[in-house]
Amino acid sequence: MKVLRNQIITQLDIADDFYEAYERCFKADENNHIVAIPAFVCGLFAAELYFKLLICNNSKRNKVNQIHDLY
Repeated sequence: MKVLRNQIITQLDIADDFYEAYERCFKADENNHIVAIPAFVCGLFAAELYFKLLICNNSKRNKVNQIHDLY
């Protein structure tokens, strides 16, 4: 867990933030622009973090691995 501005930030909070960024990037603005590439990147980061949370919750480990190796 990390602390930012005296608030505890969990892995789930970070995943939710990336998912929100994904949704915001896909919403069109008044000129009908969407930001597809950043949306995909944020969506993939969110998915990776959600998967890591599932793996961590289903295993005996207490913290999420800090690597990108998902088997």
